[in-house]
Amino acid sequence: MKPHPKAMLQKLLEECFVKNAFHVLLTVTDEEAAKRIALSKRTDEDFSSSAISKRNQQMKERFIKNYRVDFTNESNYDFIVNTSILSPEEVILKILNETK
Repeated sequence: MKPHPKAMLQKLLEECFVKNAFHVLLTVTDEEAAKRIALSKRTDEDFSSSAISKRNQQMKERFIKNYRVDFTNESNYDFIVNTSILSPEEVILKILNETK
């Protein structure tokens, strides 16, 4: 795939399949993730910090088993943004500034 200067792709496994791309990892604390889920009024899931942590660990293990990839390994990424205290607009600006 030819790099496109104005394309953005968000996938857990994109760092394995999309070469010559700028790979960004967006992180958030479990506590902030719980707040965001609660604010979204998603009532069909447990959004406690412990449930989120458990679900994240299960997903990590599943990806390692099925794809042999640890998508949480920060060395797979060019840039890491902790979104816990940032607005979506601030996240976008950080990424755009880093890719200039």
